[in-house]
Amino acid sequence: MHMTQYEFRKKLNVENICEDLIIRLKSEQLPLIMWGCGDVADAVFKYLQYNNINISQVWVDNWSGKQKFHGLIPNSIEAISKEFHEFNVILGHSHYEKGKKIKEFYPQIKNVFYVFIVHYEQYKKISYNEIEEVEERFIQLYDCLADNDSRENLLVFLKTKLTGNADYIINRFSQEMSFFNNDVFTMTDHEVFLDIGAYNGDTIREFIVETDNKYEKIIAIEPDIKNYIELNKYLASNCLKNIIPSMIGAWNCIEQLSFNTGNEQISSIAVDSKILLNSEKLIVYASPIDNIFGEEKITFIKINYFEGVKEALEGLEKIICKNLPKLAVTVGFDIYNILKISEYIIKLNIGYKVYLRFNRAMSSTFTLYAIVPN
Repeated sequence: MHMTQYEFRKKLNVENICEDLIIRLKSEQLPLIMWGCGDVADAVFKYLQYNNINISQVWVDNWSGKQKFHGLIPNSIEAISKEFHEFNVILGHSHYEKGKKIKEFYPQIKNVFYVFIVHYEQYKKISYNEIEEVEERFIQLYDCLADNDSRENLLVFLKTKLTGNADYIINRFSQEMSFFNNDVFTMTDHEVFLDIGAYNGDTIREFIVETDNKYEKIIAIEPDIKNYIELNKYLASNCLKNIIPSMIGAWNCIEQLSFNTGNEQISSIAVDSKILLNSEKLIVYASPIDNIFGEEKITFIKINYFEGVKEALEGLEKIICKNLPKLAVTVGFDIYNILKISEYIIKLNIGYKVYLRFNRAMSSTFTLYAIVPN
């Protein structure tokens, strides 16, 4: 049954619109503690630094090294609690669901803050006008989604983008998932895994664990030279079998493209030559993956970056139509990727069912899973 515009707007009704995070943080007098020191923390730190907001200390749960985080030595929450009688916390990791419970255990924490999205500098909330411009497309997507969880997840994602309030997702979130361990499909012992945006091998590590090192082949696509070097170091040091790394960029035609190089939070095609903060630009050679790996019997495709995802899928169309692989594509970086990517998959008209899930309680982990039922 087709949902009406009235029903959609009623379901999208939002409350508790958050005060702008930066304005709120600048009004606070208490020390601000960053919880985490990985790539997410680095992105959050640079965002705060850009807005002239300082952190007083870095909290890590398990830290045995001596490496500093932007000049600060990471410390335990116990040590920080002794140093500061009362303080605020901002999350620098993607396990946002943990933020709701920490105040129960540490009464010194007054407030917990979340940058509701940190990847690819998508910090701004959207307006109702932006939703209204593509409203009919969202209604059509809502009707096409495979289950009620997907439909509810779509709504809370949009509410989060409208308000900047991460609680919509946190309250909806039920269990952590991954590209390889989720409630839509499972891995087999015979996967031919196409990893587009392989980064430094982080998702391959997860794949190896989830499959207990049982698979047929891995094809790892990573055009960022720095990440590609790290990827090959990982592959060589672990003597992994049947893995083909490639520095090609995944695209829908043969072309040289501008690319934002950096960590996992910013590596992506630079559409319109836009260069992200704290990134560098390089030129990469791009091609349809059909032209290079079209004869491979791909069973599973994962894509996890911001710009150029639809173009990458267009360059995979022969592989997809021939093999009907399981698909896992991150779509939570903005409101438009969800539409473009799901519409493309649905319009292939080859039987895919589309699901939307939060891998973690964070908008940028919003993932499209697609399968063709047996």
